[in-house]
Amino acid sequence: LYTTARLVDVLAPHEPAARQWQSALAAVFADLLACECLTAVALRGTRPDDRADALPVAVAGYLVPHLVGDLLDDLELVLHETGFGPDSTERRALAALQAHRPAAGVDWTAAAAHQTRLVRLLPETAPAAPDETGIPGLFRLDRPAPDTGARTTGARWARALTSALTGTAGTDVHRAATEGDDPARAALARTVRRLAVEQRAVHRACAAAEPAGPAHPAARALADRSATVLLAGAALGVARAAARTGDPFLGRPDWILLALERVAHRLGTPLPGHPATPRTRVWTELAERTRRGVDCDARATKLLW
Repeated sequence: LYTTARLVDVLAPHEPAARQWQSALAAVFADLLACECLTAVALRGTRPDDRADALPVAVAGYLVPHLVGDLLDDLELVLHETGFGPDSTERRALAALQAHRPAAGVDWTAAAAHQTRLVRLLPETAPAAPDETGIPGLFRLDRPAPDTGARTTGARWARALTSALTGTAGTDVHRAATEGDDPARAALARTVRRLAVEQRAVHRACAAAEPAGPAHPAARALADRSATVLLAGAALGVARAAARTGDPFLGRPDWILLALERVAHRLGTPLPGHPATPRTRVWTELAERTRRGVDCDARATKLLW
């Protein structure tokens, strides 16, 4: 993403056609941040003795391959449309990343295996009520991981993520949006409410679902939707924690609005229109990072070369 964004940023002043890909790369950036949020929150909510069938591991193990696949496909399209053929250095580097996916455990085979585990764990993904206390420090990526302890279970982890959309966390987002004049905050509040409705529908479906094997299509579809709403909770939880600490980018509403809109699109959840322009602001951040030699991660890591 860093390399592709830098190329588009350099080409845009001279090649007007390249500018159309700024919006696409902004969406890729938001997806990448959401993917990192989910992975970090899953690791921070996992006990040292947890196995591969622990809920945080299964959710991240299922969603990350899908997100990575989408991101790499989008980057390949942008490079192709901006004139970089299969023999270019950039396309070869991208192909190498694709080839390493099985070894990294982020290919479709790994995703299918984790989806099988998710089907068995569906009761844990639909907590009876949000956990307002949550797991202290779960979403504070700037601090050491919390001491999960023996009491932290997959169901408690899911409740912590659920509360980001339906507990007081969602109320806080709504209040911040309605009290301000930033259209992105108002749009974020509406998006959170829509996703909270979707989350409740998924939880009701999980509670009403008959026991089914991992091969059952309806069970696999429900596992996909359940994991996707947990992705929204993880990203929103991190965004709220960053806002409380005054993070100049993660604490702003633009990236999380774009990320949650992408989640809603994956769920097929319609969203109302709004005047906010999150893609423009997210692209501006991404372009500035490439100019300053800063990576595309949540911590804005300074690159060494």
